[in-house]
Amino acid sequence: MCDALFVAYCLKILNNPSKLNIFVNKLALIKKKIFAVEILRVLKKNYAYRELSKMINLPPSVLSRYINGHVIPSIEKAEMIIETFKENYLREVLRSKVIERNGAYDLTSVCYDAGLERPRG
Repeated sequence: MCDALFVAYCLKILNNPSKLNIFVNKLALIKKKIFAVEILRVLKKNYAYRELSKMINLPPSVLSRYINGHVIPSIEKAEMIIETFKENYLREVLRSKVIERNGAYDLTSVCYDAGLERPRG
């Protein structure tokens, strides 16, 4: 029964361009919020909650709730997290993962870190 209701709801959205547009916009916002949480998870591998708190200007308890999946940030907080990461810490995180061996750079840990991969679509 639930599957049939879901299919009916999806068909209703697909047949109404304005509702489809609203749905797509909401999906984009949710993806941005999830991306911000993934950034925090990447940073948490290298920093304590207190350090993250100073970097991002959010209390450690809030960061913990985001990282552990108890809540997701508002769009404003998500955008702030993303911008802070891009401007200040991306280079440092990447440097910590790149390994130099005999004059060559091993990017394996960067390429296979799912947390560093930007969501597509």
